[in-house]
Amino acid sequence: GYRTEQAASGHDALALLDGNAGSLDLLLADYAMPGMSGADLARAVRAQWPELPVVVITGYADTERFDGQLDDAVLLRKPFRIQDLREAIEQAMQRNARAASGKVVALRPRATR
Repeated sequence: GYRTEQAASGHDALALLDGNAGSLDLLLADYAMPGMSGADLARAVRAQWPELPVVVITGYADTERFDGQLDDAVLLRKPFRIQDLREAIEQAMQRNARAASGKVVALRPRATR
């Protein structure tokens, strides 16, 4: 399993990251949060902790509003299935791995024939 941390707002998330970013593997945030949007949080995280993958969740039907706002964060639309969440997390982790190393890193071993 995974250990999770919770923050009540984007500002609280930044405060939590300030002391723990090195021990976290992923940021999962809603777009609509008090005081700071998920897009604003994603940009702030990218500026301070560029190695941390980000998934932003939204219930907005019109996702064109996010064009250019999320940097390389992955956008996950509500409602979603667990499989959709898994794929969004994998996509965020792969984007981050490519950015860090310039190449794609497999998240699980490939099946051998």
